[in-house]
Amino acid sequence: MTMTLPAHTAPAVRLHSITAGAGPTVACLHSSGSSSSQWRRLIESAQADFRCVAFDFHGHGRSPEFAGAEYELRCESDAVLAALPPSSEPVHLVGHSYGGAVAIDLAVRQPGRFASVTVFEPVLFALLPPASAEFREITSVGLAIVRAAHAGDLDAAAGAFVDYWNGAGAWRRLPGEQQARVRERIAPVARHFEALFADPLPFDRLRALRVPTLVLVGDQSPAPARAVSQRLGALSFVTVQTLAGVAHMGPITHPDQVNPRIARHLRTASTLQIAA
Repeated sequence: MTMTLPAHTAPAVRLHSITAGAGPTVACLHSSGSSSSQWRRLIESAQADFRCVAFDFHGHGRSPEFAGAEYELRCESDAVLAALPPSSEPVHLVGHSYGGAVAIDLAVRQPGRFASVTVFEPVLFALLPPASAEFREITSVGLAIVRAAHAGDLDAAAGAFVDYWNGAGAWRRLPGEQQARVRERIAPVARHFEALFADPLPFDRLRALRVPTLVLVGDQSPAPARAVSQRLGALSFVTVQTLAGVAHMGPITHPDQVNPRIARHLRTASTLQIAA
């Protein structure tokens, strides 16, 4: 069946992806500023049991910039949906940070299309109470990044972004080549922040999440990311697991702790799907 997307969300370009393995399909969605390559170790460990497809979001990795008039969360979700390989079986979703937000958006809007969701700290910041310290913190950080990016101050925007998620001084410690890569992607990163604040997924809509969902969270992550993850734990189909000594970039910095949990959830969800 061919799916026709609404005109305002139809992707102008096809997202680049890498595919490896055989078995049930797992769509791997990276964090802002990263690329499909962040899932290399997960793919290597899971490809004997699953067909892993890792995407580059617009303006990241080898995917072109977003070419539409207005960007919103569903623009990325619809692009992923359009680029998924044909499958008669539901697809598993794995996402980190912004990729986690995209994964949850897909699972909510496309019931029956996806078999499970596994996310590491999805950045659905609109789930936080507007008066909370966590919401004020991430709003301040996010808007500062957006303003600097729009002003063309790429160093300020990239530095604020990297230091917030990796700790103070992380930007200065990055090799020049990696700094250049972040600068190249900071405009779409700012766009991600704008999309999350302008077009949020309200909590009531998330009650439509009817597939086994695992939310992983690091106990060393910034408070807003931890608060969002715990908020998602109130949903009946969601399980939250906290990883000790791990921060927001856990899928990249601590793959030996994160990937086995992802693989375990994928195997469990696959078994449940077969049994059903």
